[in-house]
Amino acid sequence: MNNLGIGTALAAALTFSVQAGVVPAVSVSVHVASAPAAMGPSFGNWSNNAAYALRNDLTNYGGDITQTPLAYVRAADSMHITDMVATSSFFLWRGLAYPGGAFAQERGNGLMFGVAAVATGGAQLALNQMRFDIYLEGTPEADGYHFGVGFLNGNYNSGIFGVRVGADGLLNTSDDIVLTSGDGSLFVDAIYCAGFTEIGYSINTPTQLLTIEQHAGFRAWCDWTVYHPLGTIVGTDSVNVVPAPGALGLLCLAMLARCRRR
Repeated sequence: MNNLGIGTALAAALTFSVQAGVVPAVSVSVHVASAPAAMGPSFGNWSNNAAYALRNDLTNYGGDITQTPLAYVRAADSMHITDMVATSSFFLWRGLAYPGGAFAQERGNGLMFGVAAVATGGAQLALNQMRFDIYLEGTPEADGYHFGVGFLNGNYNSGIFGVRVGADGLLNTSDDIVLTSGDGSLFVDAIYCAGFTEIGYSINTPTQLLTIEQHAGFRAWCDWTVYHPLGTIVGTDSVNVVPAPGALGLLCLAMLARCRRR
């Protein structure tokens, strides 16, 4: 069933303060996006933009994705495999080795599955009721991949934070109380996370971009689950990872530009 334990479920049940005609509910929305690699300089600010977008149900926020690595953009049904390749050995952005301008110091990209879990109608929820699972399928390499973690013993932090409504009783207004620390058993009205972990491919040399396409052709999906007295609520998003058009040309142009700069 789940690993929350009866005590947690009973404690959660006591948090209801139901008003007449109001039905308690919990919703879980999951959205996938390509993020700057965590080892690069923009990951922290991108995560802040992603969290803001998730809180306000925005499909994009933070600028034009072609102009800044800080832009959060929800993925469509498919994504190029070069949007999930990272490296610590050279500079990289969306499959382009040695990019210039705003991307010059980036280290690549990874997939992030963000979540907005919101309780309404007098219900509340807690971090230790949640679980995160990523799956891959569609190629021999991807089939059977699963990474998951529960937050039974987790704490709120700046990456996965809780929000309580303030005196106005409305979520996402100026008097909200934001929990970026504290035990995960504390009840809140909403929980947001830009993504618990990045998934992608790690490479060491630019020439490995020439063969990265052979790994495409799979589907990645993520479940964020809330085990709640109202029931087990699961939010899911998925993306098809496809070959990137012109990857060889991008690599050749990037290497040529680098040679000219020298």
